[in-house]
Amino acid sequence: MPPTSLHIVSFDNTLDFDIEALNEHLHANQRQRLARLKGKRVWSFFWGRLLLQKLLVPTFTVKATEWEIIEQQDLPPKLVGKHAQLALPSFSISHCQNTLALAMSESAIGLDVEGIDSQRSINIAAGFCNTRQLDQLEQLEESEARIAMITLWTQKEAWFKQRCIPILNSRLKNLELNQVSSAQADVFSSKLANNMMISVCTDQTLPAEVTVHRASFEGNCAAINQQETLPINWQSFKAEMTNYE
Repeated sequence: MPPTSLHIVSFDNTLDFDIEALNEHLHANQRQRLARLKGKRVWSFFWGRLLLQKLLVPTFTVKATEWEIIEQQDLPPKLVGKHAQLALPSFSISHCQNTLALAMSESAIGLDVEGIDSQRSINIAAGFCNTRQLDQLEQLEESEARIAMITLWTQKEAWFKQRCIPILNSRLKNLELNQVSSAQADVFSSKLANNMMISVCTDQTLPAEVTVHRASFEGNCAAINQQETLPINWQSFKAEMTNYE
């Protein structure tokens, strides 16, 4: 199985869409999920599933009909094969605005991406940060505190997604994160060029670059084309849950 890979897709989320045209590219169970979505969420869901299909078929030499994505209530989606011998990777998908991120790995992985919005209030940190973390944020300048807050959010969500644990505010507050060496870390964060923060939770070595794709839809033809690979500099953290209640 290939090592962990990380992919970023930019797409136009303002386009009108034809559900029937989108359905031609998706599995049956994904069509059912797509039918329940509205607005811009349609595009992020569609491109995420299409990118996964695009990466899986050549990488694992399996037919698209041999696996499917199972949606799980309050948990990340799961990739399953139609027969026991089919080795498939773990994956995690996240999106924000018109950017989508996808990670694949040979072991469980969690990923989250979030925009660094200068208008976002620091006060929302009280919903997912504990007293120690809030005190640390208060010691920073506003712009630095906002980046630190968004970093914490993406780290915590990635940690829960990697473990397939439902996210509750009380649990979020009980998750501590401390910066450590890469050898000790299980959570990694980096600021992307498009002013996005990305965090990944994994026990595998992360790549030193991210593959960037551009998604387009013309008529009934959907395409995801690789544009470039960009270096990514990771900061390393160790997560510790103090209480699962």
